[in-house]
Amino acid sequence: MVAAIVAGDGRVVRTVCWKNPSENGLVLALLAGLRRAELSVEAVMESSGTYGDVLRHQLLEHGVPVYRMSGKRTHDAAEVYDGVPSLHDAKSAAIIAKLHIDGASRPWGPRCRRRSES
Repeated sequence: MVAAIVAGDGRVVRTVCWKNPSENGLVLALLAGLRRAELSVEAVMESSGTYGDVLRHQLLEHGVPVYRMSGKRTHDAAEVYDGVPSLHDAKSAAIIAKLHIDGASRPWGPRCRRRSES
């Protein structure tokens, strides 16, 4: 997993990578440290696949608000910030954060049940 830790102005302060799920505790500890320093902490994740489900659950359990970002929106914005159309994990993380700051994300709530499951 790769995350961009971003200041409120969209500037990437640090890019971190770790092994999901075995090193998620390290990320949670880092975020807890930021919160102890009275910094606002929010997480934004692409909604594709299920590989982030464990981390999302852990973030929510630790009181970190989690937001959803469309993978298509991230892909479409690849060229906007640096003029280069390619993507890699660190660039995607920074784009997701910038789009979130710009208001393009949505809170990650419980999934809607289908009528047949009601």
